[in-house]
Amino acid sequence: MNKPILFHDIDGVIFGYYGPAGHLQLRPGVADWVQWVHEHFTVIWFSVRRETQVRELMQSLCLEKFGTVRIAQWNTYADKEPWLAVEVKKLNGAPWLWIDDHIASPGRLEFLGLAAENCIRVCPDGPNELIELKKILESRLERFSGSELSSSTPRGETSATANKKALT
Repeated sequence: MNKPILFHDIDGVIFGYYGPAGHLQLRPGVADWVQWVHEHFTVIWFSVRRETQVRELMQSLCLEKFGTVRIAQWNTYADKEPWLAVEVKKLNGAPWLWIDDHIASPGRLEFLGLAAENCIRVCPDGPNELIELKKILESRLERFSGSELSSSTPRGETSATANKKALT
């Protein structure tokens, strides 16, 4: 079975605001988190940071060892959602999720053709959000398993083909 696509924000997801002064810092367990998401998803990092910064971050934290570092090239768009809408169409029904601390309103998502239930808002505050997020993603993975995964791909096309289209 092919893995669902996970569009994964960085700031506000693997980083959070917490501690006595409320500074932006890595959340506890980030290496375990990155390993887990790479085991269960094809991860596409979705950040306002430049590609070189994302790659340097992954290297400095030794996170690149868990999987291929794929970075969304959305910087020619005004914001993330229109780029995401284009990429999701390329998936041709293959399963996907988006996790971010800034998710557009359900109306905007609907206007762009993005399923709101696939867009998961992460609270940017607090150290333990990755624990809660893992529970949410595990429940979504259950939805994608079995017949739902195969039925989400157009006839004659495997989800692997759809995933490759989205990654190019």
